[in-house]
Amino acid sequence: ARLNPAYGLNALRFVQSVQISKQAALIDAQLAVEALTLYGLGPGGLKNEDLLVLKALASHPRGMGANNLARTAGISPKTYQQMVEPFLKSAGYVTTDSKTHLTDKGRSAIGVVAPQLGALA
Repeated sequence: ARLNPAYGLNALRFVQSVQISKQAALIDAQLAVEALTLYGLGPGGLKNEDLLVLKALASHPRGMGANNLARTAGISPKTYQQMVEPFLKSAGYVTTDSKTHLTDKGRSAIGVVAPQLGALA
């Protein structure tokens, strides 16, 4: 859904609503961050569900299957597969093959250091 332009337009409308409610003359960076946080979007467009998935993957360096990952993150497999995973893949936070793996960008988003080579052996 976040890949749909309508989602971005709705977020913009929400930011404008916050601007009006605060009687702000302009939308500056501070107002935009505040409003988007209220809207449920954090840095990089990440939502709470995304962060839960990234944190779950950080604790499983060999990757996780979609259903197990969704359960670990506390979201439905359908929500994960239709909404969360497509965004995380397109934004470069995860990669998928038979399992979902955290990328360096995904690790960085949650403040985790990449595992050392040979640490997975």
